[in-house]
Amino acid sequence: MNAGVFFAPSAGEYDKAIKLIKEYQEKGGTSPDAYVMLFSIYRDQQKDNEAALKLSEELVAKYPNNPEYPKFLLDMYVKMNKLPEAKELMMKQAAADPQNKESRYFVGIICSELNDPAGAKKWFEEAIKIDPTYFEPQLGLAELVYLDAKTIKAEMNQLGNSKEDFNKKVKLDKEYQDKLKVALPYWTNCEKLSPDDEKVLDTLYLIYADLEMTADVARIEKRMKALGLLD
Repeated sequence: MNAGVFFAPSAGEYDKAIKLIKEYQEKGGTSPDAYVMLFSIYRDQQKDNEAALKLSEELVAKYPNNPEYPKFLLDMYVKMNKLPEAKELMMKQAAADPQNKESRYFVGIICSELNDPAGAKKWFEEAIKIDPTYFEPQLGLAELVYLDAKTIKAEMNQLGNSKEDFNKKVKLDKEYQDKLKVALPYWTNCEKLSPDDEKVLDTLYLIYADLEMTADVARIEKRMKALGLLD
């Protein structure tokens, strides 16, 4: 195991590492380190997606109670654009454990990739119900809600300088402001959970600026400067 998991990969001898790991496993070895290294070699060093996928499928089937191996399989499904299969896998994980917040978050991510914002929102909220301090689904939810405002902003930016466009811009700006007000609590909640997150601070800066909340703009600007995110 040591030769296959540590020494051979360190020397860049990946074929030899695979051979040694398999010999170790044939002799009854079951160390998770061996499986992790084998998966890593297939995926990262040899770029053999099919071998990495096959291994991860075998691990999930052989060790159904291991919480890490489904992540290997999910990684390969996403990497190989097998999103429906990834969604099915994570939904099975969620159904098997009512307290599995990560599987619910991953279903939300996959729904986003499949252009299903309603599904993504539902699953992010499921994860948050289990753990209100779980930052990632809170951020995912905030981004989904903010997308409505960004869509309107993009439409406004496409308008010209005619009187008709001006009138339309005024109307859209009112809608935009309303959408920002809806999105803002989601982002302030993210800030409470991760006050130094760059994406959260950038987005809050833009929202506060467009809502003309100058005191909050100054507060966020001060924080970003302290973190080295602004000159």
